[in-house]
Amino acid sequence: MFPMFNEIFTKLGYNVVLSQASNEEIVALSQEYAFEETCFPVKLITGHCAWLLKQKVDYIFLPQLYTMKHEGSTAREDYACVYMQTSPKVMESVFDFEKEGVELISPALSFNFGKKYMIETLLGIGEQLGKNKVETTMAVMAGMKKFMSYEKKMEELGNKIIKNVNPNQKVFVLISRVYNITDPTLNMGIEDKLIEMGYNVLHLGHLEASCIKMKDEYSKMCWPFGQHILTGLEEIKKHDNMFPIYITNHGCGPDTVLMHYFKEEMQDKPYLHIEIDEHSSKIGILTRLEAFVHSINQYEKIEEEASPLQINMETEKKYLLPNMPLYSDVMKGFLEKQGHEVELLKAVDSQSIELGKDLAISKEYFSMIGSLSEVLERIMQDDKGYKLYFPMTEGNETFGQYGNFIRLKAKEKGKKLEIETPFLEDFLGDKHFGMAFIKAIIVCDLIGLLPNEKRDYALQDLLVAVKHNAVDEAYLRNLCNSIKEEVEAHKVKKKLMVIGESLVVYKSFLNHGLIEKLEKEHYVMKQPLAEVLYVLWNDYGHKRNKKNDQYIKLLKQVKAYFEIVNEILAEYSPYQRDMEEMMTNVNKVLPHYAGGAGRYRLAKLLTHKDVDGMLIVNSMYENTATILKVLREKHRKDIKVPVLDLNFDSNKIGNNNEVLETFLSYI
Repeated sequence: MFPMFNEIFTKLGYNVVLSQASNEEIVALSQEYAFEETCFPVKLITGHCAWLLKQKVDYIFLPQLYTMKHEGSTAREDYACVYMQTSPKVMESVFDFEKEGVELISPALSFNFGKKYMIETLLGIGEQLGKNKVETTMAVMAGMKKFMSYEKKMEELGNKIIKNVNPNQKVFVLISRVYNITDPTLNMGIEDKLIEMGYNVLHLGHLEASCIKMKDEYSKMCWPFGQHILTGLEEIKKHDNMFPIYITNHGCGPDTVLMHYFKEEMQDKPYLHIEIDEHSSKIGILTRLEAFVHSINQYEKIEEEASPLQINMETEKKYLLPNMPLYSDVMKGFLEKQGHEVELLKAVDSQSIELGKDLAISKEYFSMIGSLSEVLERIMQDDKGYKLYFPMTEGNETFGQYGNFIRLKAKEKGKKLEIETPFLEDFLGDKHFGMAFIKAIIVCDLIGLLPNEKRDYALQDLLVAVKHNAVDEAYLRNLCNSIKEEVEAHKVKKKLMVIGESLVVYKSFLNHGLIEKLEKEHYVMKQPLAEVLYVLWNDYGHKRNKKNDQYIKLLKQVKAYFEIVNEILAEYSPYQRDMEEMMTNVNKVLPHYAGGAGRYRLAKLLTHKDVDGMLIVNSMYENTATILKVLREKHRKDIKVPVLDLNFDSNKIGNNNEVLETFLSYI
């Protein structure tokens, strides 16, 4: 987008200072200022901002990329990755721009919100700079014209090279996000080396792939850069002499999914996959590149042997449902009310997790490998095909791809698995779920507060009530009073709130059983799923600056049920005392963020009180957790309780137990 914004600022009368190409100085600055395990490109943004501050500039332009559009997309929303959504906020947590006398210009760019929104956003840049609407409009029009011309020239250049290349002459295509291809530190000199070796090199942007429609199996993938990568592969597969070099970033959540899709699409056609971080050795990578180029000559020999995998199995009509204690039982009940046969999967454990680990190829989230393991453990038992019911969200964390990822890995194991992945955003307005569903979820939240030995009885009672539509205010009040009696009868040491990545919060194996252990001595409140859904539905109800009156009306009813719980349980209620305050707070701190329940998690952290301590749990490398940890530094004074971060993966050797014991002693 540089051609567009360079033109806009130039037309507005400003000298544009572009930070120098990533080099040793930029890398050193990024290492000096960056913190937490973000991907390398985000660390480099820190270095570039630090360099610009040293140049004593007046403004730093760093847009927030919220939604982006890929022409061939069939997804409901097309979100930039969570780091690109929050990079200006992250930089504000790292640097004190006001102290440096620098103003940050960070408009929220959302191409999916339509021309009117984008024009208003771009005009807002001029307003921030004190320019009038006429001169800003002229600058914006010139910038957009420049950008469209640039994109057209890129594709024309690619077409020209492709047409002039001898079919017997090999062409290498760099496939990645644009910064990995063009930045000299991130691309590790791959293009220069290939040219030095006498080969033609194309970038993903040179291919006419932007308007190719996504395949059905990827129709719900919300990452535009991922869509572009996969449609680019469709172009590459048309040419026997084209070979992709796929560059990914260590610590990038989307990459941990996309590399599996990439492998599936390429089948037996050779490609080179290179994962980059700040510790990558340029010499080592170029050595791998040379070895790959030399191996390409063997491709023709094995091409005829390749044949697509055909899986012919009779598919069971029943749904397989992932195991999330209490909540999955309720989901099963609602699906059965709709006439479906449902089998609840056995929870992942130390044995079944090995099935998923065998198929991991990078730093996949523990929750994703755990979910895969649950399914594989069941479908590998016989020769039947199955259907998996795996709800997802529109948001851009990897969770939205778990269902499709599991389908792909089942195929890799020779199993037929159909998937149904409804959007959780739709459940409140769905006649099969709606208010009846959210009331049952509230009850599940409360059952989780009972002693472990009393939960099963309460759950069975709830399932009967669900079947007969008997979950009402009286039912809720009775349960709250029972919980109150339990609390008063059993004195606990500490009151703790657990928030974080939902699957890690609710699934015992994914948090290494630490929460179950805590419940034996302390009053533990897990983030209530009903409250997570409330924020999800509230955001959905106000999406694209439009109000969904049906959702807003229903959410008032949901809030009324929260208030009943708060009235009876008081300080022992897991729900926020003032939902409006929570939403107002997060709208100020993180107004645009889709995925991983990130807005909810930050809001809960900043506003929840009445507990002795708060635990934040998530998969190792989860991008949302990393971002929220950075953002909260700037708002540390607003957090009213001690906080402990716990990360989990399949390795139990870590020191989480010791750290937790120290934390409990401290509070």
